[in-house]
Amino acid sequence: MLGRPPSLGRMEVVAHVREARLARGLTQRELARRAGLTRQALGAIETGRYLPNTALALKLARLLGETVEALFREASSPGELEVAVEEAAEGERVLVARVRDRWVGVPLETSALEPVLEGADAIALGEDRVRLVTDERELESSALLLGCDPALGILASRATRSGARTLFRQMGSRAALDRLAAGAAHVAGSHLAARDNVRAAKRALSDHGGRVVAFARFEHGLLVAPGNPKGIEAIDALAREDVRIANREAGSGSRVALDAELARAGVPTNEIRGYAEELRSHWQVARAVQWGRADTGIGPRVVASSAGLDFVPLGSVRFDLAVPGDLLDQPAVARMLELLADRRVRDEIASLPGYDTSCTGDTIAEVPG
Repeated sequence: MLGRPPSLGRMEVVAHVREARLARGLTQRELARRAGLTRQALGAIETGRYLPNTALALKLARLLGETVEALFREASSPGELEVAVEEAAEGERVLVARVRDRWVGVPLETSALEPVLEGADAIALGEDRVRLVTDERELESSALLLGCDPALGILASRATRSGARTLFRQMGSRAALDRLAAGAAHVAGSHLAARDNVRAAKRALSDHGGRVVAFARFEHGLLVAPGNPKGIEAIDALAREDVRIANREAGSGSRVALDAELARAGVPTNEIRGYAEELRSHWQVARAVQWGRADTGIGPRVVASSAGLDFVPLGSVRFDLAVPGDLLDQPAVARMLELLADRRVRDEIASLPGYDTSCTGDTIAEVPG
């Protein structure tokens, strides 16, 4: 039943049987039984050590609801590709995914607190062109998830480990929703003020309709140095002359929350040192406080905990996911939504400092197309 290794002359064949099997929720044992194979034989096919003969290839294609060409394809050599990628300098590493009928990319940044390099998909060449460093076919089924909630990394990791490659990049709420509306992402998360959050998500979904789903609630507040040396206990302390803040960019959920807290306390923003200097992630705020460049900044409790900082609570916010209607059935997107209902995933997120998953997976709004 098994043929030669996956090389015919100069043509190299890549097997996509495992991805198709996982997308249909089949175990290796179950597919092997249906195909009349041993698990070892199916494993050899999935890892590309052997090609099946024509009859077996047709049988696997029928069982998986795919064509033979989709399961066994000629590998392409990494080359250049036209990709819509913003803010990527020439030579910068990027991640790439297909959204509908175009390729999109995002720069691959390392965390300010955990400088671990991860593999990229391509190298930016400038003018929306990249040089691939991986096989183009591996990118076609990837999903791009944007948002600033650090716990989205858990969702992306879980989806990827189950065979649905999910790329998560940190991005402020309005920027993430704007990219979603422009067709440059599959899912975008936001945590603007409650009613504004839903309205903003609905605007981002207006072209294709879709769904707004609750991801989790997290506690936010002021990140301060260990021991809180400046004695910052409430929002009005930000107006003191000896306090400097690390602020987030306009349109981010944290900036919206900070401005609302300042307005309630009657603190003018022009009295706050550092207010006009903007940072683009929770981790950059944490680093500024760590390094003494700022005395405080607003962010989630989990970031303060991860950075070894103290925390002054201000309240909690719900973080929502906006999903376009025509992308709900994209395999990686569908897998993310399935995982939100998985008790094990919810328990892991709930174990993080300041998180509440009682709303996780709830449909907040349906947006007609």
